[in-house]
Amino acid sequence: MNQRRALTARVLRALPGASTLLLASALPALACAVCFGDPESPQTQGMNSAILFLMGVIGSVLAAFASMFVYWVARSRRIAAANHQGVEL
Repeated sequence: MNQRRALTARVLRALPGASTLLLASALPALACAVCFGDPESPQTQGMNSAILFLMGVIGSVLAAFASMFVYWVARSRRIAAANHQGVEL
């Protein structure tokens, strides 16, 4: 148990130095065409197309979900009207 504590203490003492060394040796990040802002790049055009496609998918799903609720409300009203008139469905 004493050896485990000694190892933990050594690791904790070395941690700040190791993290400083990692941060100091980091290379600068190079931006891609999308991040850099080239609107004529095929990568940027592909990203814009993907965004529009996903917005269309999300809009379709939301429209289907809303139409399901509209159908349920209309069906509920039809059933209530039929029950009020004494008609069995």
